[in-house]
Amino acid sequence: MERYLNKKDIIFDNLKRKIASGEYPSGYKFPSEPVMAKELSVGRITLRSALEILEQAGLIVRVPGKGTFVSSKKERSKDEKRILILFDDYSQSLESPSKYIIPTFEKACEHLNIQTDSLDMSFLRAGNEQDVVERLKESNYSGILLNGSYYNGDEKEVLILQQLNIPVLIPHGRGEDYNTTGFAVMSSDDKKSWSEGIEYLFKQGHFRFATLGTITTSGIKSLRGFNEVEYFRFLNKLGADDDTELLKYVQYNYETIYTAVEELMSISSPPTAMMCFSDFVALDVYRSLDELGYRIPEDVAVMGYCGYPGDHLLSPPLSTIDLQYSSIGKMAAKVLCKATEWFGKPEIAVPRIISTHKLAARESTAIKRVEKQLMNS
Repeated sequence: MERYLNKKDIIFDNLKRKIASGEYPSGYKFPSEPVMAKELSVGRITLRSALEILEQAGLIVRVPGKGTFVSSKKERSKDEKRILILFDDYSQSLESPSKYIIPTFEKACEHLNIQTDSLDMSFLRAGNEQDVVERLKESNYSGILLNGSYYNGDEKEVLILQQLNIPVLIPHGRGEDYNTTGFAVMSSDDKKSWSEGIEYLFKQGHFRFATLGTITTSGIKSLRGFNEVEYFRFLNKLGADDDTELLKYVQYNYETIYTAVEELMSISSPPTAMMCFSDFVALDVYRSLDELGYRIPEDVAVMGYCGYPGDHLLSPPLSTIDLQYSSIGKMAAKVLCKATEWFGKPEIAVPRIISTHKLAARESTAIKRVEKQLMNS
């Protein structure tokens, strides 16, 4: 199980263990917060946060004016939460964010005393709509984690879930999903995070760099929230080269990526860096550059996007925009655990949460272009 190293989680784990073992039996009254904080050698804010998680997990009840008590088994059974995790074939592929979000979500739910079940969405899509709705209602789930995106609102799984009258959360969707489904949505700010990667390359002295976007088999192009006009305007404003020759669209296969890299390095003024749509695209860019005889970062710097596990194991370690999938999983568990605070309350908006990201600068972009030019002069 993933370790939670901050004090709040350590206190939560210790108290949860003592409740589970019977050391703190049902009805046990905890000391007052000042006394308890002193006994545990933590601040009152840290203690209060740990108690809040215990309460969310149904392990304790806090009665104003009376104190904090270990809940009875009957109360715990009443408050017990079960969440259904819905996934599809893409969710299990290596390049899918869900493959990395779901395990962390499950661990966070275990931490919060929430049971989880998993179901392939193909079973929802294959069954009779009303039969599926009734059977899911009978299962008494307290929430749904829907691993999907790019919804129009008329998809069968969306129509089924809308009839359940329980909270549904899309953990890694788009802002449009919030409007088309009415579900709670967590999403990254693609345009902002992608821009930070470009700005970092620019600060490293790269004025002429290539961009590798993606294109689906149906011809849909993606530049992380930009359309082409916006993107070239952004590059121009930044002071970078907005040459259209430097933009290529690839699919998730080595052949298209190799062809794009070969074409880019064959133009009269080849790029000094490459910004890749994802770390998996960057992985094949590494391989392509190596086969073509170019070194990273001496000849070409490479920047990824997403922050998949294993980036630091590449040679050289890959710089990337880390979307922090593990944090998304933990946050998703908390959002569904506290769904009673927002679900079914017209005066409170369904959550739309922008998840955090960070720049992970590593050796693949370590050489500043200005420094290299000075060394060669």
